[in-house]
Amino acid sequence: MVLTEIGTLGCIPNQLSMANADNGCVERVNNLGILFNDRLAQLTKTLNSTLPGSFFVYQSVYQTFYDMVIHPSNYGHYLSPPTSLFAGFFVANAACCGNGRYGGEVTCLPSQIPCSDRSQYLFWDAFHPTQAVNDIIANRCYSQNATDCSPISIYQLAQI
Repeated sequence: MVLTEIGTLGCIPNQLSMANADNGCVERVNNLGILFNDRLAQLTKTLNSTLPGSFFVYQSVYQTFYDMVIHPSNYGHYLSPPTSLFAGFFVANAACCGNGRYGGEVTCLPSQIPCSDRSQYLFWDAFHPTQAVNDIIANRCYSQNATDCSPISIYQLAQI
């Protein structure tokens, strides 16, 4: 079983809009997530030590996601051939599809036209990351060279 941290909820467009945040994330919201994540890490260790034969993997996402918000151009994707240039994220604080400030006041509506290139955005709507972000987060735990899972990766868990 994989137990996944809560990401930086204080950085999502909905929270930025509600708090009228002009200077980055809403830290009081992020601090609640950190508290939850600390307790989840402890729970994972407890479950692994008290339930023999069971495997619980702790997936760390908070720090990676926070770094994406602070340094979005360091993450992203490679452009399709004929070019092989790396394109990082360009929009870290607004939704690809949403209304109001940061696209976070009213989430994406069925009749609404989203941004033209969602791979440039961290957030799909007021609450959720884009597929590009989810791919990065997943690869950091599900690949053979996982960096964000402990005590083993999801790849290793699948081999058991």
